[in-house]
Amino acid sequence: MKSLKSSLIGITVIFTGLCTMGNSMQAMELESENVWVSTQDGQKITMPLWQIDHIKVLKSLFSRQQGANSYHNPVEVRTTEDRLSLVQRGLDVIKKSGNFCNFYNGLSYHEQIRFDNVIYELGVDALNKAVENCDFPGSIRGISF
Repeated sequence: MKSLKSSLIGITVIFTGLCTMGNSMQAMELESENVWVSTQDGQKITMPLWQIDHIKVLKSLFSRQQGANSYHNPVEVRTTEDRLSLVQRGLDVIKKSGNFCNFYNGLSYHEQIRFDNVIYELGVDALNKAVENCDFPGSIRGISF
């Protein structure tokens, strides 16, 4: 009986470990899976799936492709590569360092306006909330008091 109990405990530990490893591998696959995107200025780029999941417009367009995304069938977005790159940088900052306000306040006034417009147009709620949580000492987006 003791041997059976030990075997069952061992099997449970192995099964739990495999499940945990499987979940970790799925998370790693999400991290590394890329989606082809074609921008308004004719550029084709890849974006990590985790970023697509944070951008409502891209997530919707990607889901409509039903797994048919490729270099020859990219998600087509109505913004430029430059503006999309700003969004990617903002999402990377939140993910890696969490110091979004330093990133945002380091943008020029015109970059902030472009950033604000594109995150609104594409529906990037995480970045909209991050902008709202930034303090703007002495001025609010270029308007001095």
